[in-house]
Amino acid sequence: MQRASSSEGARAAATHEVTNQAPAYSANVYTTDPLVVAATERAMGAGDGKEAGDDHIAGGTSVVSKDALIEAGHYYGHEANYALAAMANENGPVLAAYDAVGNRINAVDFHPAWHDVMEAGTVHGVGHGVWADESVRGRYTARGAMLYMHSQWEHGSTCPLVMTNAAFPLLKSVATTSDERVSNGCRALALTWANRIRGGVYDGRDVPANQKPGVTLGMSMTEKQGGSDVRANTTLATPVSGSAAARMGLTAEEAAAAPHTLVGHKWFTSAPMSDAFITLAYTDEGMSAFLVPRWLESGERNAGFQVMRLKNKLGDRSNASSEVEYRDAVGFLMGAPGRGIATLLEMVHHTRLDCVTGSAGSMRMGLARAAHHAAHRSVFGTTISDSPLGANVLADLALESHAATLMAFELMAAFEGAAEGDAEAAAYARVATAMSKFFVCKRLPGFAAEAMEVFGGNGYVDDAANGMPRLFRQSPLNAIWEGSGSVMVLDIMRAAAKEPAAMAAFLGKLETELAADSRAASFLAASPAVNALKTGSMDLVQGRAAVHSLALALQAMLMMQRADGDVADAFIASRLTSSAASGVGLYGGLDLPLDQIQRIVDGITTE
Repeated sequence: MQRASSSEGARAAATHEVTNQAPAYSANVYTTDPLVVAATERAMGAGDGKEAGDDHIAGGTSVVSKDALIEAGHYYGHEANYALAAMANENGPVLAAYDAVGNRINAVDFHPAWHDVMEAGTVHGVGHGVWADESVRGRYTARGAMLYMHSQWEHGSTCPLVMTNAAFPLLKSVATTSDERVSNGCRALALTWANRIRGGVYDGRDVPANQKPGVTLGMSMTEKQGGSDVRANTTLATPVSGSAAARMGLTAEEAAAAPHTLVGHKWFTSAPMSDAFITLAYTDEGMSAFLVPRWLESGERNAGFQVMRLKNKLGDRSNASSEVEYRDAVGFLMGAPGRGIATLLEMVHHTRLDCVTGSAGSMRMGLARAAHHAAHRSVFGTTISDSPLGANVLADLALESHAATLMAFELMAAFEGAAEGDAEAAAYARVATAMSKFFVCKRLPGFAAEAMEVFGGNGYVDDAANGMPRLFRQSPLNAIWEGSGSVMVLDIMRAAAKEPAAMAAFLGKLETELAADSRAASFLAASPAVNALKTGSMDLVQGRAAVHSLALALQAMLMMQRADGDVADAFIASRLTSSAASGVGLYGGLDLPLDQIQRIVDGITTE
């Protein structure tokens, strides 16, 4: 047999050219997102904000500036940094329960990429940016924008960063309370940990907190038998006497902070490598809140805090989630005894806001990457984004993403208004937070699936480096975390019963604003569930339908106020009318002129 020449072999090996593949996505995710640019500029104003104040809490580094947001947008959208996020997810955490000679250490080992990801989130203020200077205008929105962008890059690290952010208002409320049931020692310890959060530095070492320039905090609430029903918890806390505190080696500050020993378990303790955890346990007075540190101030491990196992999860794979047992773990009372759930409410409120923000950011990630791919991928003689069917899908995804983003940023502004004493903003936040979490987080999985489909088979493959498989695996989490959909509905129903004036004001505002569009006004007026809520005759069977309708009406109001006319009109037509095909699980069903659809697609990004 005659051998082929080397040149003939080379020609035979060259089976094809690689063409018609979209270049890697790389963009400044802040400057190319017109909605977020407008929201942050609106919140921060033209100046640098108010004079720094509140010297009761030590200061940190502010992220409230246009330059900081632009820099973060470049970092989070840069192609080279995407590989870092992927690496953190491909090399998940490993439990190291014991050291080399058998001592129990309850450590979690992470790939170096995880620590880089956490440092990036900390540098950009995701864990502390609201609290670095509480007098600066726009701090909630600027820090929320940082979380929104971080959620477009790496999802798992948002968990410890969000919990750290949410722990601060709890600690501050304990530190500054006038409740005589809270000892001065508890106030002092809470202040110490609040100041540690504001350090604004990531330090991933497993060492005592007093040896670190900054800390992270976790939450450890859920037990096997109760889930969201924390009143079903069985963990018990026993006070530590003065003599026992001395034998245990507690410092004077710790001994004065109502130390207890905790016995029980927690079925979901996310981020078990955190420096301390906010947890719940029963005392003689009832369910109480505690701070459980990994290390005591003396430099001794809190030996009773034991990590039993790490969870093997669908998504969120870069982050560790664990099962924990308390075997006489030392915890310090936070707030009044027997008032644990009330003490936790503000922390839960902030984490729910961040669930909305993170899900909105994830939608933006899916939309921006799908639009980028569609603009560069040709099929049947035209790009996907220029084809009528492809453009319809992208425009519909854009409507969903825009509405979710506006919902999140409106909440941030309300939280800041509430912090400044605005009663109307506080009432809005109480009603709209659970409603927004119910709706936006629940819409994300379907959205992620549709965005993935734009890529075809490449969207299903991790090696394609477009982020779609990771986004899809992550997408159900925020709807489950901090209360699933039915828990959100129950919270809204309770709020309506407890604060009928707040719900009435919310509904009144919707009616007033939606009156400008007959379709939106008719949608709200025709909803039997909404009418039942107005009259106080709501049956819980109707609860999900009522919250769904209210959330759509709220999004329509925000689109009318903040979005371009084409976008607001399309949203109302596609989601609030009897002929709507979109917004009910089908994307790409917009019954609009093609030129209007194309204008919506063109407005997705300023890239």
